[in-house]
Amino acid sequence: MRKNKIKNVMVHKADLFDLQPLSNKIVVFHTDIIERKLKQSGLSKKNKLEVLDKIIDNLKSAGL
Repeated sequence: MRKNKIKNVMVHKADLFDLQPLSNKIVVFHTDIIERKLKQSGLSKKNKLEVLDKIIDNLKSAGL
């Protein structure tokens, strides 16, 4: 069986002004994922708060 070969690759550079709306969408996306995972985890409220505190600490230490 023959695999399809890549014929053409196009790279589009985003304007700096277009990055802010994309950044906001990514933040909302990650927030939704964290919220959903915590709801499905079965952890107590105390444990959920500990997880959130650890996430915040990691973001602060990464300079974000």
